Amino acid sequence: MPTLFSEPAAAVLKALPAATRAALEREAPVRALRAGEALLDVGDEVATAGLVVSGVLREVYVDVRGAERTRGFSFEGDFVGSWADVLARRASRTRVEALRPAKVRCFPVARLLQPSPGLDVVLRLVAERLYVRKSDREYELLTMSAAERYEALLAQVPDLEALVQLQHVASYLGITPVHLSRLRRRRREAAGR
Repeated sequence: MPTLFSEPAAAVLKALPAATRAALEREAPVRALRAGEALLDVGDEVATAGLVVSGVLREVYVDVRGAERTRGFSFEGDFVGSWADVLARRASRTRVEALRPAKVRCFPVARLLQPSPGLDVVLRLVAERLYVRKSDREYELLTMSAAERYEALLAQVPDLEALVQLQHVASYLGITPVHLSRLRRRRREAAGR
């Protein structure tokens, strides 16, 4: 299964001392989500940070007219949630929803923010990965064409089209579904040559 991070989040958690990791996992139940069910909704207090155990989730911004813009996808092994809202001490600006049945280990934010041996190192590693992911996304949006962004996304997640509905892919790329259809057709035609 793909992960948008250079290494799965579970590997980062292994940096914790075993006793701390075990205690944290006991406090972090695995929540099962149905397709379309929200892990977090706009306006909610951000009480948990998640680790995707299985499935695919989409992080979405919703504007005042109700239009959705896909911020990102989280696959097995990825972190999911709205850490920026935790740090800003505000209600969530993001909706996080399952695109297919999913399981997410939900770590209580209050527990993550308590001093604990090794946890500060893990949180720094998580923050670093989230920063790089956000910086890469910003770079792509500012310097790459829609076709180049689409190719980059497919390089990261080769089976993307089997996992994510095309309208969500288009939203993530910042284009219409019609434009994405054209890109897909051109890609198929180029591969056929």
